Amino acid sequence: MRRAADLASYLEDSREAYIVCRESCAFHTANLFGVIAWGRPGIDEARQIVEARVAELRDPEPHAVVLDYRLVEVIDPDAFKMLAEFVTHNRETLAKVTSRAALVPPSEPFAAATVAGFYKVVQSPYPSQLCDTLEDAEAWLGMPTVTPVLQLHELAAAGRPTTTALVQVLEKQPALGVDDAARALGLTGRTLQRRLQSEGTTFVLESRKATVRRAKHLLQTTDDKIADIARAVGCASAQHFTELFRLEAGVPPATWRANTRKRA
Repeated sequence: MRRAADLASYLEDSREAYIVCRESCAFHTANLFGVIAWGRPGIDEARQIVEARVAELRDPEPHAVVLDYRLVEVIDPDAFKMLAEFVTHNRETLAKVTSRAALVPPSEPFAAATVAGFYKVVQSPYPSQLCDTLEDAEAWLGMPTVTPVLQLHELAAAGRPTTTALVQVLEKQPALGVDDAARALGLTGRTLQRRLQSEGTTFVLESRKATVRRAKHLLQTTDDKIADIARAVGCASAQHFTELFRLEAGVPPATWRANTRKRA
């Protein structure tokens, strides 16, 4: 299976190809399309998943779909909403081209409960089933699923080792600067920046994502004031925190908290 250079290349010809994003991978082999997600995919990752799934809409042949979310740790409400909107807005086309879909939920209990409720929020336009394992998904879809998914797991991890390692460091300490984060990885700041660039990202981007992920968790699970949350995630001021959060999430933190609790 070949790795597409970018999204445009994948959409132009997705056959026997895959594309790797930061915390997800989309692929197309034979009559199977798939999405693999891991970690804590946010709104940007959901947008990339949706854009890659456009390849499914362009394929005239009936095909199956596997969504492997076993390694997802946290479900971002905004990301969940975007994925739901993709299915809703493309219901008619998806119903025509999708023979069956298998959804393998996360192993993390709370994330699994959210994923399990997906088709309660969105009426499935095609026959779909929650599957506990990849083997169950293969049996439901009636075509080889385990081998291509496991192969893509290895290819995706191999393609972004520095980013993967940095994300793990920033999950524990989102306020780390580039030099401290580099030291934690046994690198110099310059080497870290260079390796991240080769993997299609930057330290600033990964640091911002980690800060906002931590902030979203606090906004959702506590009643702390915005200024207190800003300090907790390492921002110098509430104003700086609000600007950073808006840049990543599209809305100020107070609005995000209100919207999330309203949906809940």
